[in-house]
Amino acid sequence: MIIEKYNIRLRSLNMHDLEMVRGARNSDFIRSRMMYREIISPEQQLQWYRSLDAAADVFMIIEYDGKPRGMINVKNIDYTNDSSESGVFFWDKEVLNSFVPVMTSWLAAESGYLLLGGQQTLIHVLKNNKNAIEFNQGQGYRIIQDAGDVVLMRQTKSSFSQATLSDRMKYIRTNNANPHLMLSFGDHDQDDFRQTNLMNYLKLLGVSPAKQSGRTFWFEVAF
Repeated sequence: MIIEKYNIRLRSLNMHDLEMVRGARNSDFIRSRMMYREIISPEQQLQWYRSLDAAADVFMIIEYDGKPRGMINVKNIDYTNDSSESGVFFWDKEVLNSFVPVMTSWLAAESGYLLLGGQQTLIHVLKNNKNAIEFNQGQGYRIIQDAGDVVLMRQTKSSFSQATLSDRMKYIRTNNANPHLMLSFGDHDQDDFRQTNLMNYLKLLGVSPAKQSGRTFWFEVAF
């Protein structure tokens, strides 16, 4: 599964990505910002990958200018309560102080609220990671629980729209960018399952693509 907008490309995490992700995840730079800080072995990484639920856990590689820069996930998707958990990390320090994290956050939120029909997203952030807390507050997240070293933050579809809509529209106008979110299938061995179930779910939600070509769909984002 591939999702594109804002010059950001999110593609499904595949088996061939595991060593790249494990190496980045085990670096001191990344581990120091994570709640789980143990070194991950190749066996643990593979076991984790095989445990992922295709319907409830979505892990995607973040690409910018054709290069993998990080990984983002939406997991524990609860279709009954319209909620999910999210997480992201960038191993490429070159993009950390650029606009890439902002555009990635926009794309992830638009995808979650449009394609999954969710109304809220939860994230856990280390309390001492002030930069991450401030960044997420700029994306419409608010702290709803303080649990010692970790804070729980929540973003709603409404708070995301209020916090970012004007900036997203300004980016599209300034860069003459395509305003549609692009979704395509075929890069993962579970994409037949994902396409069938996701497109059927979107029909139930009353969400239709503005355009389709084969296994590629374009959607309008109106929030």
